[in-house]
Amino acid sequence: MTRDKDKAILRSDLTSDSRVAATADVIRDSHSDPTTVDVRPGAGTKPIREKASAEVTYIPGDGDPHRVTWGGLEFKAYVPTKVGVTHAISVPLRKEHVLADGTVQSRNVETRVSLVELARGNPSFAVDGVRTERKVGTARVPTSNDEYRGYAIAWIAASTAAQPMDTRWDAEADLRGNCGVDDKDIAYLRPFFEARRDQVKAAEIGQVA
Repeated sequence: MTRDKDKAILRSDLTSDSRVAATADVIRDSHSDPTTVDVRPGAGTKPIREKASAEVTYIPGDGDPHRVTWGGLEFKAYVPTKVGVTHAISVPLRKEHVLADGTVQSRNVETRVSLVELARGNPSFAVDGVRTERKVGTARVPTSNDEYRGYAIAWIAASTAAQPMDTRWDAEADLRGNCGVDDKDIAYLRPFFEARRDQVKAAEIGQVA
């Protein structure tokens, strides 16, 4: 009886040793082969966390002020500013929908957008050292009042100096006429234009002070 018990204990020890050896082999293989999963308790791949913020740098062009305020934040020329990716501002974005008769209508809807993402597409800013190239002569010239509204909102939002804004608005009088821009369109655009102009003007005054 004692001999049978000793054999059972020996078999149990061998089975336990085999399991330990097999586990050790898996652990060793997991270090040499990155595709193998580590079987140790608590081991595993650490989740990759998205960045909570980004460094946004203002890069002025010729005639632009050396300091601007955008989205409630002040940016000094060539000085990186840390901006949270959740910091968002309201911007008008064009939305299109198809009517029952197949006609496509579009309108601008105020939408909350991350300031970091807006800066990525603005050639006056660099995000984490990466800057969008300033394209020259590639903007599509609008041909209708609806297209002009979207076109005007885009350049107004990207403006960083008051005087160039006034000059461009006046220079586009003929373009607005060719596009059929009416009083309703002007009433829609001017409040946005004036709000942005006041914002950049205040930044310019603060810079001088």
